[in-house]
Amino acid sequence: MSLIVDARGAVAEVEEEVRLSGDDPADLLVHWLSTVLLRSELARTVWTQVEVRVLTPTALEATLRGPRWNPARQTFLREIKAVSHHELLLALEGPVCRCRLVLDI
Repeated sequence: MSLIVDARGAVAEVEEEVRLSGDDPADLLVHWLSTVLLRSELARTVWTQVEVRVLTPTALEATLRGPRWNPARQTFLREIKAVSHHELLLALEGPVCRCRLVLDI
């Protein structure tokens, strides 16, 4: 969300529960980010806090929190239209995890 809006110092006013599943970790990551983006648009909210309660290779349960979008309080940086599977890299082996995503702006 920090790529979309600068909401530093904003107080969380909205809370939403999220339960998702995916075919594998990469699919779950894209589903998660797409859901966060969509719910932000629908609720006109900037998610600034996330509490993940369950995370497995194919499931995620979390709570999103953040302030309502207010142009008088926050600076709009850019629009992200979608999260893409295109050239997605998710390497979870070993002590270091790597991720590369393509965001459609």
